[in-house]
Parts: sequence; C-alpha cells; structure tokens
Amino acid sequence: MTVTVYYDSTCPVCLKRTQYYQQIDRKQKVLWQDIAETREGLEESISNRRIGMLLHVRDHKGDIKKGIHAYNTLWRELRNFCVLAFFTSLHTIKWIFLVPSYAFAWRLRWHMGHKKYHKQ
Repeated sequence: MTVTVYYDSTCPVCLKRTQYYQQIDRKQKVLWQDIAETREGLEESISNRRIGMLLHVRDHKGDIKKGIHAYNTLWRELRNFCVLAFFTSLHTIKWIFLVPSYAFAWRLRWHMGHKKYHKQ
C-alpha cells in the first residue's frame, strides 16, 4: 500500500506545506490526496478541520497517523528526511517534537477559528 498524505488545499498553511513536500517527492512515492476534492478512503470521523490542524497520513499498513507520527511516516518516504525520521521515531525525541506540533495546531485553530475555512 502506498503512503497517502491528506491535505486541504483551501487551507493556505496546508497547501504550502504540501507543495514543499511534493517538490521533494521526485520519485512520487507518496500519494497526495486533496480532501477539498475527494475524501475517498478517509474515515468520516476525521473532519476537514482536523486535517487542517494536524498532518494526517495513511501508512503502508493502512493505519492513519497524525501529527509527528504522520510526519515520521512521510519523512521515511523522502530521501532527504530519513535521518530526521529516525530521530523522531526515538521515544524521547518524539516528545520534544510532539508538544510544539500540538501547540502550533492549537494556535492555528484559535487564530483561524473565525475564518470561513474552519466553519464546516
């Protein structure tokens, strides 16, 4: 199964992040699915708002990963990020990345809370 990254092209932050990684994915090892176009293969319990806050990735086993775990899954597929993927898989290091990623997601949600993008 191919690793799938779910993103929302109506979210400027998500789109910029996705475009960055798409440029790096020259071997096209990752499937990039814009949920603004289709939600195929994505559980109903995962809202567009959640995907806008935290990166969501379906791994090789078909499991959905989010946040730093999703980044770790994505980075394992991208040649330039293998070392970072290794370090973020270590338990202690993972927590160092986990707290800021959730804090950023909360801040983004709070900041964009009144924007049309998040009203669904």
